[in-house]
Amino acid sequence: MKKVFIGVAALVFAFVSISSFAANSNNSKIGIVNVQQVLEKSGQMQALNNKLKSQFEPRAKKLEADSKTFEKNVENFKKNSSVMNAAKRKTAEVNLGKERANIEKQQISLQRDSVVAQNKSLQTLLDKVKTIVDKIALKNQLNLVLTNASVAYSKGELDITSQVATQLKKQS
Repeated sequence: MKKVFIGVAALVFAFVSISSFAANSNNSKIGIVNVQQVLEKSGQMQALNNKLKSQFEPRAKKLEADSKTFEKNVENFKKNSSVMNAAKRKTAEVNLGKERANIEKQQISLQRDSVVAQNKSLQTLLDKVKTIVDKIALKNQLNLVLTNASVAYSKGELDITSQVATQLKKQS
């Protein structure tokens, strides 16, 4: 019952908000921006991707080489384990376990560091886009700018994507 009440209250609030916005629609101007398209067109995004690739490629190659070495060591162990005495077999198993754990640790570290660096760089670029959108919204006297992902339909005249992309290109 409580969930139904909360749901109805949310719908009423949304309706009142939309009605209020519609009542003021004569003075309201809305813009739409396709952030994904802006980022895809920007040379800054390509530069960011290249920078991240060059930053993490050496670690990825080392991890790949270590993985291949580990696979060879496992194959050698499988071939030779039948002729090893118990102590050597146990030592080899422990060493393989340590090697596997080290590779997994490197892989997790690489993924984590890569994601952190990517998010940080992307956030910097998104902050630039936000600043540009703010300036264009002020210049065009827009009251609201939405991303196209949150809009089911809009007139093309409301789209400021090309303006944002042009300004971002000027900053690179």
